[in-house]
Amino acid sequence: MPTMTAEQSRSIAKLYSDLASALAGYRFSHWTELSRAQRAEIESHEWTLLTYSSNMAARSIRLAGEESATALAGITRATKRLTAAVRGVASVKRAFAIAASAVALGGAIASGHALAIGEAVSEALRVADG
Repeated sequence: MPTMTAEQSRSIAKLYSDLASALAGYRFSHWTELSRAQRAEIESHEWTLLTYSSNMAARSIRLAGEESATALAGITRATKRLTAAVRGVASVKRAFAIAASAVALGGAIASGHALAIGEAVSEALRVADG
């Protein structure tokens, strides 16, 4: 099973940390518009993304399949687009869709399954483009 280098894994971890930070920024910027339950749900997604980030930084990402360079490019592109999308989102519904997509992508990355990663990248790009 191919493994991304420690540097590649840290790069993805940093992107996930940035994405969690952007989601926190959304939560605080829209504090009064969000219900207590919505704030809690967004915060839960933030923590999930930070946990993924921490795990990615601590351990190299292992992939099932030979397409690690393609997976890395897709993960990077999707994560950057999700981060940009959450920074510019106004709709609460769309913010939740972005957060859920980011969590799903993180789960796919954690699984190391190339097909799951590819599908999650495609979905993340679709959600990011709104």
